[in-house]
Amino acid sequence: MTPLALSDFSFDGFALLDLAIGLLILAAFAIERAMARHPVPPLVGFILLGLALRGADSQWGVLTGQSLVVLEFLGSLGLMMLLFRVGLESDLHSLVEKLPKAIPIWAGNVLVSGLAGYVAAFYVLDAGLVPSLFIATALTATSAAVAADIWRDCGRLKDPDGALMLDVVELDDVSGVILMMALLAVAPAVLEGANGSLPDLLTRITALFLLKAILFGAVCLFLGRYGETYIHKILSHTSPSSSILIVIGTGIFVAAVGEVLGFSVAVGAFFAGLIFSRDPDVVRMETTFLPLQALFAPFFFIGIGLSVELDALSAGLTAGAVLIAAAVIGKVAGGAIPALWTAGSVSALTLGISLVPRAEIALVIMEQGVSLGPEAVPPDLYAGMVITILATCFAVPIILRQRLMKKSTSSVD
Repeated sequence: MTPLALSDFSFDGFALLDLAIGLLILAAFAIERAMARHPVPPLVGFILLGLALRGADSQWGVLTGQSLVVLEFLGSLGLMMLLFRVGLESDLHSLVEKLPKAIPIWAGNVLVSGLAGYVAAFYVLDAGLVPSLFIATALTATSAAVAADIWRDCGRLKDPDGALMLDVVELDDVSGVILMMALLAVAPAVLEGANGSLPDLLTRITALFLLKAILFGAVCLFLGRYGETYIHKILSHTSPSSSILIVIGTGIFVAAVGEVLGFSVAVGAFFAGLIFSRDPDVVRMETTFLPLQALFAPFFFIGIGLSVELDALSAGLTAGAVLIAAAVIGKVAGGAIPALWTAGSVSALTLGISLVPRAEIALVIMEQGVSLGPEAVPPDLYAGMVITILATCFAVPIILRQRLMKKSTSSVD
């Protein structure tokens, strides 16, 4: 009997693509299970998986044009899921109530982080104006998921310090998205060197951006506020599986409208989440939404690693070292110093350290910059920011867990 050979099996392009997507989903599941035993967030593993895939492609050409398009599409769905959830969890009324106590820490860490990022990129790394602004904007963000998970695991999230930290990172997320919206409106015109003086140009663009943002945001908030009863009635008479289809379908539609208006899919998805943020039934339905996010979000992070040019990694190490220093200084100094007035010195330092990890929003901001071209975000600067995100997400959870556990032990004693 003649043994079977690999050539005896026929694979078309779609069969190989299906095989690759299935393997990536299983790999993402394995990474999430492995990371669950450690304080390091799964996104670190997803980005490293993307880097490994990029290396395999450069060595053996495992990715075709067709597969790259599909991976990009799945990554865009993951991006929409991430920003939709940020909007869904952004209870603006509640955030306004929290402003008096959280605003000094939020304002301090955003201003100092943005300034540190701009100085590091523009003066130290000799990047241009637009790349430096993307770095500055990305470094204002904080990873709510990384910090909250550590505080929750240590049983400290509902403490006054934990609640304050959560308020600050939620404000960081919202302000990061707003700053990204403004930057995406201004950056293309600056890069194109449009005619006219720069101040006049920026004034016109900013005025148009604000008008569109206010109108788009007002429509979304109007639908969320006054359509709440109608939305609730529809969702209460449908099964959970049908309800999530309505929510996700509406979210994708609104995200696409945001892109048509010139914002971006990410910004549109954020506004879509705001529409449903007032409905507690939809928020409780998040347990149904989470599997969809778990399916698509890893492809966004895999795409981040896949988009890093391996030749730029060596140069990115230098940029990464500079940006890591800026990331730590900006949040620790900017967050801890204002917190001294509302918390003790030990709690203030712990809160400042909690703000250091950059992840979802920072990656979204950099990814949006990359979409504008290398003039907006050069490959070495992009690689440096990816290294910064990996380093802060790997090191800070370990340090933060030790501090929180030590404080919990001393409180018991």
